[in-house]
Order: sequence, then C-alpha cells, then structure tokens
Amino acid sequence: MKLEQAFYLAKEPDFPDANEDVFAIDAQGHAAALSDGASESFDSQTWGRLLCEAFLQEAITLRPDAPEPFIRAVLAKARAAFAHRMAARTLSWSQQAALSRGNFASLVGVRESSDQVALVAIGDSLVMWQDTRGRLQSWVLQNSEEFKRSPVLLGSDPRTDAVLFGSERRRWGACQIPKANVRDGRIWLMTD
Repeated sequence: MKLEQAFYLAKEPDFPDANEDVFAIDAQGHAAALSDGASESFDSQTWGRLLCEAFLQEAITLRPDAPEPFIRAVLAKARAAFAHRMAARTLSWSQQAALSRGNFASLVGVRESSDQVALVAIGDSLVMWQDTRGRLQSWVLQNSEEFKRSPVLLGSDPRTDAVLFGSERRRWGACQIPKANVRDGRIWLMTD
C-alpha cells in the first residue's frame, strides 16, 4: 500500500491544532487507519490517535468474518494507553467531569495482504474505492441518508461496549475485497 496523499482541513481556521481527525499508516505500508474524534469529548484527538495506533498494532489479527475480537483488542490496547496518559495529567474538577463522560471517535482502517484488502469501519468515517467497472463503492456507509443518524462511536469507557456490541452491532463491520476488484489500486479513507 502506498500513501499518495493525506490532508485535513481544520474546522476552526484559527485553531488548526484542535483538529480531531487522526491518520496513521504502518512503516511497512500494509495497514492504515483514520479516526474522527467527537467534538463533545474531553480529548478526542488523543483518543483517536490511540485508536489508530492500536489498529496498526493489531492489524495482522483482523478477520473480516469475525471483527468483534479484533475491535475488542483494539479497544483494550487504546483504553490502557489512554488511562495511562490521563493518569499522568493534572486535571481541574471540570476537566475530570468531562473526562468521566468518556471520549468517543470513529475508526476506519484497512489492512493489505498479497491479494486482498480487509476493511473495518465504525462510525461516520468510511472507506471508498472504484471497482473495475468504474463504479464508486463504499464501506460501511452506503448512502448520504446514513449520515443523518447519530454515528456509532468507539468509547474510552468500557460501559459503552454494551451498545457497540449489542443494539448497534449491525451498523458497523468489516469486509474483505480482492485487490483485483479495486480500480488503479486506490482506496480512500474519509471522514467529515
């Protein structure tokens, strides 16, 4: 996998460092991840960065036919790192209250093998590619109407797992596509 371009636009031009979107690619170029942190979170940029890092560390274990163990492993790794970082910070009472509500972010990632690309998407971020007939394909969101719903997000608090793996499980997932079905070999990871 070759990274051709990565860019973002800040929501607030006067505060470009406050951007909550995070992108990461592994050194070998076999896996990449994108996360969009929820604005209501205490520190969604850090949470998103840790989700991307955990995705890259766990990417080899992704099985599109059984994504739940993979996502649980990503969450466990990201939560441990997040708790460690937050424990090292001195927070005011209002920051502590915001932190206790949890941090949330989407996650979309790809892992390339010799002839397949595995995809996982949770939330309002998606993977897009052109098939060999020139038609635009997307995963996991399929049409613009789906953006009107509140997204399913990964939370820093394990109590959010009941929703993620329960009632909202059908709204996220993983799949695998043959590389031969991707026109020009280009795949886009996108978020709003």
